[in-house]
Amino acid sequence: MLCAAAPVHKSSRVDLEHMPPKALTITSFFRAELPLWVSIATALLFLLFGSQWLSGFANVAWLVLVFVWLFATILWSAFAVVRHADCLAIRLGEPYGTLILTFSVISI
Repeated sequence: MLCAAAPVHKSSRVDLEHMPPKALTITSFFRAELPLWVSIATALLFLLFGSQWLSGFANVAWLVLVFVWLFATILWSAFAVVRHADCLAIRLGEPYGTLILTFSVISI
């Protein structure tokens, strides 16, 4: 889901204060924040079953599967953080937007 206020040119900049609020349903919220839910589910699964799953690294296929799963989850979550930071940067403008983008990338 892209930020609603991403201007193409300065002359076509969207005034966020005069925009009507978007209707947010529970399904659209869960769909928009899917990386968050996948990250939470991954963390909970590794909290519950991690010791058993990490002991089976003698099997190379299992090692590759766990690595790809964790790498994809971290990468997807990082892109979601940058997407949110970009929307905040657009809303707040300079210099706060640049600071938010910088801090989000550094924290990742």
